[in-house]
Amino acid sequence: MKRILNHAPVLISLVLATFYALGLMYHHSFSKAFGIEETQFPLSIDRIFYQGFFAFAELTAPNVLFVVFCASGVVITAYLAILVVELAKRVNVVKPILSTLQKAFKKDTNKVEFSPALENFAEFSTKVFWYVCAGVLAYMSVLLVLIAAEHAGKSNAKRYKDKIINNQVAIDRLMVEVSKGEFESFEGYSIICNSLQCAYFDGVNSSVFNHSAVYSLRSKPISQ
Repeated sequence: MKRILNHAPVLISLVLATFYALGLMYHHSFSKAFGIEETQFPLSIDRIFYQGFFAFAELTAPNVLFVVFCASGVVITAYLAILVVELAKRVNVVKPILSTLQKAFKKDTNKVEFSPALENFAEFSTKVFWYVCAGVLAYMSVLLVLIAAEHAGKSNAKRYKDKIINNQVAIDRLMVEVSKGEFESFEGYSIICNSLQCAYFDGVNSSVFNHSAVYSLRSKPISQ
């Protein structure tokens, strides 16, 4: 337990870094699906972590049943292996084969002795090889997770567009000042906002309006 607590800061840092990367990739792909530059709507740290957790939940939720299925498959395989071993012991088929193999390996052969330095170098080279393999696998895992987070953002944007088509999103009617004293009406669906501006989607194109240019805003509630 003490060893786990000693490594807790590293584990927490890795989890937070993962959520941060997932949140950024999710926000980037969601904004890009509507043709919006994500740098126009920078997210706060807590919002990035929220988006990262949302993306993580969306990625893992469909796989829960798959994980349970795999775990049950491992258990079934283990019990089948135990059953096969017990049957083999009772039939007494494996024992002669094992004894023959043991006799074959126990035969004295001409042994080649290597120097300790060469053996140590071979052991060191093997460790380096496995460390490199672990690093490559970790790098590939990070890439796969980020690609999955990007896919999650695009999927969420597609679901939002489907809700718009099915009239499941409240529509906003804005009166926007396009020039001094000149106003135009605009209808669209709110996508993302910050303290300075808001992005709207009219079903085809996306538009970004500063709050100072919006003279009035009315929202039509969703019809039940």
